[in-house]
Formats: sequence, structure tokens, C-alpha cells
Amino acid sequence: MRRVLSYVTSGERDSYLPQRFAVSLSLPVVVRFVCRPRSEMAKSKNHTTHNQSRKWHRNGIKKPRSHRYESLKGVDPKFLRNMRFAKKHNKKGRKTIARKEASK
Repeated sequence: MRRVLSYVTSGERDSYLPQRFAVSLSLPVVVRFVCRPRSEMAKSKNHTTHNQSRKWHRNGIKKPRSHRYESLKGVDPKFLRNMRFAKKHNKKGRKTIARKEASK
């Protein structure tokens, strides 16, 4: 992007401005002109969700399928080891309860 600056002195200012805007200042006035190269194209659209909701609802939005046992892949090994022991000892507790009920 290229900027061209043009300086206008207080004497030249009165010639191109209407009379009501003519103010005599000793400081120069800066007029900026911005020139863009012609090769620059307009920016393209980044994102839109137009028509997406209709497409999603055509076959219906379904709930995720629930599986009986979720995979333990990628779970902390220390936790898995503890879980194995917890399951093992839960089974032992059931056996003692079953023996007590059988003896009654």
C-alpha cells in the first residue's frame, strides 16, 4: 500500500476551500491520498453455515450410539491395574454373601 502526502500552505488553502471554511493558520495542513495498486483483489468470505442445518436435518440428527462397555484404550495404566483388583475382590465378596445365605 502506497501513501502520497501533499502539503498545502496557508496561502493556497484559501483558494480551493469555500469562504466559510477559510481559516488562516500558520501551520501547514497535511492532505493524504491513499493509492491502492489495481492488482489487489477484494477479500473473499472466510466462513458461512448457510444451508448446513438443512443438510444435517435431511437424515435427522441422531444421538451417538451408546455401547455397553466403553473402550479402555488410552486409559491410565495405574488406574486400570487398580480397577482389575477392585473387580477381583468384588467377586470374592459376593461368594461370602452367597455362603452366608446358603447356611441360613
